[in-house]
Amino acid sequence: MTTDHEDKTAIADVLTRYSTAIDRRDWSLYRTCFTDDIQADFPTGAWKNLEDLASFMEEWHANLGLTVHHVNNIVITVDGDTATSRCYGNANIQTSREHPERVLNLHGFYDDTLVRTPDGWKISQRTAKVVSAVLEKSSELSLVSRP
Repeated sequence: MTTDHEDKTAIADVLTRYSTAIDRRDWSLYRTCFTDDIQADFPTGAWKNLEDLASFMEEWHANLGLTVHHVNNIVITVDGDTATSRCYGNANIQTSREHPERVLNLHGFYDDTLVRTPDGWKISQRTAKVVSAVLEKSSELSLVSRP
């Protein structure tokens, strides 16, 4: 039997792993965050299974430059083998490999339902909302990393 603190720590790890997986383009790691029957609703579309969601994310990120995703202000409520969470998300996305100075800054939040599985906590439902999207061009090109 795990404690509430242990469950919340494990769930926060899933939320962080999601960001890490995207930024590393580690789609195997990405898949560990979700149940096979994930119900996902993003501004870019909706999915009802993991393979379709993961395939979309891999394709969508293929031509981007570097990305940096953050999650913070994580609030988790555990109820037995299910949990809900809300976390804020920020993403800085180089919109192309050829022009890493062009960066899309996204700010929003994720509302999630998670379930305890034999492999640990996984997201079974995710709704992503974008509150702000700003396209910028970096003026300090010497500091911008290339993919």
